[in-house]
Amino acid sequence: MPNLVPHRHHPDLFLADLMTAPLKELAEHLEFPFFGLARQPLHGARRFEDERGNYIELRPGLEGLPTIQDQDILIYCMSVAMAEVRNGRPVPEQVQMTASDLLRFTNRSVGGNQYNAMEKAIYRLTELTLKTNLRGEESTYTRLFGVVDEASMVRRHSLQRRYGGALLGCSIMLSKWILEALEARRVLTLHNDYFRLRTPLERAVYQVVRKHCGEQRMWNIGLVKLQAKVGSRIRLRDFRRQIRTVVGRWVNQDFLDYCLEFDNDADQLVARYAGDPRRIPANRQPAERRLTPRTLETIRRKHPDLDPGQMEQLWRNWAARQPELPRNTQAAFLGFCKRYVELRTDGDFRDRNEPRPALGEVAHPEALRWWQDLPPYRQEAAVQEFQICGHGHDWAFARTEKQIIETAARMWGGIERP
Repeated sequence: MPNLVPHRHHPDLFLADLMTAPLKELAEHLEFPFFGLARQPLHGARRFEDERGNYIELRPGLEGLPTIQDQDILIYCMSVAMAEVRNGRPVPEQVQMTASDLLRFTNRSVGGNQYNAMEKAIYRLTELTLKTNLRGEESTYTRLFGVVDEASMVRRHSLQRRYGGALLGCSIMLSKWILEALEARRVLTLHNDYFRLRTPLERAVYQVVRKHCGEQRMWNIGLVKLQAKVGSRIRLRDFRRQIRTVVGRWVNQDFLDYCLEFDNDADQLVARYAGDPRRIPANRQPAERRLTPRTLETIRRKHPDLDPGQMEQLWRNWAARQPELPRNTQAAFLGFCKRYVELRTDGDFRDRNEPRPALGEVAHPEALRWWQDLPPYRQEAAVQEFQICGHGHDWAFARTEKQIIETAARMWGGIERP
C-alpha cells in the first residue's frame, strides 16, 4: 500500500512468532485520548468528563504526557503478555525486551537517536498518573493509578556523549490496572500494519474506528465528538481539513480493514468494515474487497438503470475467474459497469427477455442433463455471467443457448465438450 510506511525490517527467527502475532491494546486506551497527537510531548494535566460527571484525569511527569508513539511500547508489552496467555501460561507481570527487538517490532529504524527516544518514552509512561472517579448516589469513589509500575534500562558504555551508548534492553512491570484488563481479556486486536501508518492522526482515527465500529457494517461519528476522542486541540475547521485529507488519501484502498468517507452535509466521518485482507488468499483479494460508498453512488448517478448490488455480485463472479485481478478494486468495478453498458448499447448482448429455444433442441444430452439438475437460480447466474462477462472469458465464444449450457457444463461441471 503506497499510503503506508515500508517495512523497515524482516523478522528474525526469534522474533518471527511475535512479529506475526496479533497486536493487542486495551479497549480503554482506544476509548479515551490517553496519548497526545503532537510529536513533542505536551505538559500539563488533561481531563475528560462524561455527561454523568465521571471523569479521568491524566497527570504527567517532568517529561510530559505520553505521545501516541509512546503507546507502541505498551502495545508491544500487551502483545507479549497475550502471546503467553495463548500458550497456556499466566499473564506475566514483567516484560523484558531488547531495544532492537522493540524497534523492529514497531517498524522503526535502529540507531542512537531512537534509543534516546525510547528511553524518554519509558520515562513518560512510568511517570504518568491517572485519576478517575465513579459517582454513586451517596458517595464518590476516586482512584489513582498508573500504566507502568516500574521500569529498568541497561545502556552500553560509549565514548559518544551525544547518545550515551546503545540502549541494550529494558524491563517493564505493568500496572495492576493493565494486568486486570489483560486477565479479563479487555483487549482488542489491531491490524498488523498499524505501525506502518504514517501520521499520529491516522493512528488515532484508526483506534477510534477500531473500538467503535469493530465489525459493524457501518458506523459514523460527528466531527466535534471525533476531535474530542482523538485528543486534538486545534481549531475545528483545521481538524476538518485534516480529516478530509486522511479520507482522501485512503479513498481507493482499505484503511486497515475499513472504508472511510466524510459526509459533508452531516459533518461526520463514516466508517464501514471492509474485512481483513490478510485472511483472503492473495489471488482473490481484489475481488473480495468491499466497494466504497462513493463507488456505489457513482454507479447510481452515471447508470441509474443498473442495480449496484447485482452488478457487484456479477463482477465478483467474473473477477474471481480471471488469472490476474486488478489492483484498484474501485476503478476495476467502474470500468466493468461501463463496459457492460457499452456492450449492451451496441447490441452485443442478447436481450434477457428474448425467447429462448427449447433446451432439448440446442444442447448435448450429457451437458443438458447436468444443466437440468442445476437449481433455477444457478442457471440464471450462468446466463447472466455470459451476458455480462463475455469479454476476455470463455463465455466470449458462447453466443447461443447451446454454447452457454455446454460452456457452463465444461467450466463448472467438469464435463468435456462433446
